[in-house]
Amino acid sequence: LRAGITVAVIGPPNAGKSSLVNLLARRDAAIVTPFPGTTRDVIEVQLDLDGIPVTLLDTAGLRETGDPIEIEGIRRARHRAETADLTLGVLDCAMPDQDPFATAPDILVANKCDLAVSRWPSALTISCEKGTGLQELRAALTEAARGLALVGDAPVITRGRHRHELETASAALRRFCEGPAELVLMAEDLRTATQALGRITGAVSVEDVLD
Repeated sequence: LRAGITVAVIGPPNAGKSSLVNLLARRDAAIVTPFPGTTRDVIEVQLDLDGIPVTLLDTAGLRETGDPIEIEGIRRARHRAETADLTLGVLDCAMPDQDPFATAPDILVANKCDLAVSRWPSALTISCEKGTGLQELRAALTEAARGLALVGDAPVITRGRHRHELETASAALRRFCEGPAELVLMAEDLRTATQALGRITGAVSVEDVLD
């Protein structure tokens, strides 16, 4: 969790990798053009998936080429895909003959489903242009990231302030359970714990303390 999880976005040129990265990051982090081979190097984009820090790697399109700069970009793309925690493969529904992957990606998506029907049964169908399927893809990415982080259903503490407040609440509740049965002191410990939690959730109720 300290290092975060890396997700390499791989696929052929013009499949929509950079567009997908921008949509997931909710900003224009990668350059998008209609010309193949626009992305030459690996672009890193940070985002948060339900408390799990994730680094998306936008990579060069995988294809045969004679351009030495693009060849180096493809070599870097394959290397980062091999060392990434997860691979997200992107294919173009309008180009059904594409299959540039040496090994099957962890998550496969078929982009441009608004233009053609996907021929890959295992792929999640999306449209970066229309926004179709992005919520399902984000859920699949989150589930895969949680599996790697061994998070389960427990929340992940990624902020130092949250950790401090939870430690304060934990210490107060421990005193409440183990300390002397003085009503005033017990109420004060509960108040401290409630306020610490309230500083995270944004709500502190006096009625909660009195109850």
